[in-house]
Amino acid sequence: MVGLIIVDDEPAIRNMISEIFDFKSMGIRLLGTANNGAVALEMINTDTDIVIVDMKMPELNGIEFISLAKKRFPWLHFIVLSGYDDFNLVKSTFVLGVEDYFLKSELEPEKFENSLKRIVSKVNKKRGNLDTTTEPKYNYRTKIIKNIIWNNEIPVTKNEETALLQSCYFRVMVLKIPEYDFVLANYFNGEAEALHYGISNILSELIGQNSSVTFFHNIRNEFIIVTIQKYKKSSKINTNNLFKEIVQGFNRYMNCITNGGISEEGFGIKSLPLLYSHAVCACDYSYVEGNGLLIEYEKRSSYTGKTDIVSLIEDVRQSLNSIHLTNFVKELDYIIPEKGDIAITETENVKRLVKQIFYEVRLFAEKNSIQLEENFETNGEKIISCGSAGDFKFWLKNQIEKLDVNVKNGNSLVNRTINLIHERYSDKNLRLNTIANELGVTYNHLSRLFKLQTGLGFNQYLNDLRMKNAMELLRTSNMKLYEISEKVGYQNYENFSRSFKTYYGTSPKKIYGNKN
Repeated sequence: MVGLIIVDDEPAIRNMISEIFDFKSMGIRLLGTANNGAVALEMINTDTDIVIVDMKMPELNGIEFISLAKKRFPWLHFIVLSGYDDFNLVKSTFVLGVEDYFLKSELEPEKFENSLKRIVSKVNKKRGNLDTTTEPKYNYRTKIIKNIIWNNEIPVTKNEETALLQSCYFRVMVLKIPEYDFVLANYFNGEAEALHYGISNILSELIGQNSSVTFFHNIRNEFIIVTIQKYKKSSKINTNNLFKEIVQGFNRYMNCITNGGISEEGFGIKSLPLLYSHAVCACDYSYVEGNGLLIEYEKRSSYTGKTDIVSLIEDVRQSLNSIHLTNFVKELDYIIPEKGDIAITETENVKRLVKQIFYEVRLFAEKNSIQLEENFETNGEKIISCGSAGDFKFWLKNQIEKLDVNVKNGNSLVNRTINLIHERYSDKNLRLNTIANELGVTYNHLSRLFKLQTGLGFNQYLNDLRMKNAMELLRTSNMKLYEISEKVGYQNYENFSRSFKTYYGTSPKKIYGNKN
């Protein structure tokens, strides 16, 4: 199947494109939708082949998005669906290599569908070329299995081979390399054919001439192994041992980790598409359980936990805003799910949760002028894309502990500021910028830290302190009203009286008179 993403800031357009076209019949799998280019860049992975994109969007417009996406993911095909009939805009998109440009107001579904089909044909043709150059020559059995998994087409013609496969038991194993793009760029100079050839050679060496096992390259970062047995739950093929040997081979020759997912056992070739989808689901679940494992779908299918992203992110925000970062570190253990906590179908939601947590931490640091490590963003994005949720949790805990030191340093500044306010609140010229200069920090930085720790702005805190001290003096001292006014930092009694009445709902004279 060819992977597709729709990028448009209008929900109605995203829904329309998602619903009016029968993508499955075209050999397309809709991987998701995004409301802007920045979100789409995070969604795109090695399973993505086609992107339908709008031109005018927030954060990144269509031209900017296509330019960036082309550099990062050079294999992508683009179709523009725009509301703007601008010659220069159209010209710019075709210079970037866009396949087609459609106007939303004049969209003809048939032409749009033909454009999609043409791109699908290109993608499949390229895959076919890769297959003939990078994989061993397929026997008839492998071709049948591959066609069923790719196109869900059961052979119409009956012969000895198809009859035999109809009565066999199958298991499908899917292999993926988490750092596929890194391995491709650094060890194979970006030559996908060379990488796939290397993987095929390793698998050929391990599997040999075993007629009970076949394999083939499916999409860029996905190899499929299918076991074929005449009897149910036969012990002829030890898939765990085979996976261990594959992991060792990939590590030895390509210095990379391998993730695997394996389906339950199914009977007959009609079961292959479902078995394949379960194997992919299990392989992707390595994001929850950890890299380098062979995950069995059958053993995880009973997990039922769901990821309530909205509720969990609200917990993250509250924990961060409370400034108790050590508590946030502890809460990460329940916020980010682990093996057994979450259903095997929830992997994509876990990924979205992790990305959102990463965003919230960066936003918290930015809002409060807290310095993050130099490579915080780069390292975080790499762990999110190539590591597991557990890797991200471990890394983020270490980062938050370092961040906590910065926050505590900020708390020290705030404590010194509070001490100075209490010492000098009677000074009518007391200002936060004066204290900031004295402490050697910027006004904005100290203002944010002060609000973060106390929950109050500087002026509100100072006014509270002055009013409380004024009330105390009114009730217990023999000072005159104008003296109390000056004592708590007011230049004249009228301003003091007005502020006091606003704060307490009564005049200082009344409090003063009641005392006497």
